[in-house]
Amino acid sequence: MIIFTSDNGMNLGQHGIWGKGNGTYPPNMYDSSVKVQFIIKVPEYEAPGSTCSAMAGQYDIFPTILSLAGCKYELEPLQPGKSLLEQINHPTEKYEDRFVVFDEYSKTRMIKKGSLKYIHRYGDSPCEFYDLSKDPDEETNLFGNPEFEEQIRILKTELEGWFDRYSVPKMDARICGAVGRGQEKMCYEKNAFDQSIELYHRS
Repeated sequence: MIIFTSDNGMNLGQHGIWGKGNGTYPPNMYDSSVKVQFIIKVPEYEAPGSTCSAMAGQYDIFPTILSLAGCKYELEPLQPGKSLLEQINHPTEKYEDRFVVFDEYSKTRMIKKGSLKYIHRYGDSPCEFYDLSKDPDEETNLFGNPEFEEQIRILKTELEGWFDRYSVPKMDARICGAVGRGQEKMCYEKNAFDQSIELYHRS
């Protein structure tokens, strides 16, 4: 079995940014920053070379490997992943959308559900909401538009519920106020973040 993926995307000029999520302040959650490739090759499985459009998160990789290896397992309470064995066996089937929390960076959190994407910032930085089916390049921030208030409320509730369930309070990034691009210690330790490196672009 071979898995090819990455830990983050990379803006190469998109949105006027050179860098990933922490290439701006506040951190950005553009698809060009957070989406990554996920290619898996499994011998003797159906439909080689097929593409699956179902959403997945990196926390799905661990249970997927265990399933492919034939291991019996039970996920721990703080493990949100789900095996992708069904999607691997039947990649062209339609699967019900499940929400996937793609990222968290300092006081910025993001949830993507289907074509809707909500970015919440705890503090004085602006929140964002995009309908990627109509605005795939994330050029028009719809946050604050009364037409989408209910959708945003639902996504925010799901976002906060997910983090309440799967995060550890002492590592809550909302209270860390991370700046710069270096970290040598756990986020809750004193002087965990390198404060000397200034970001070169403000979004």
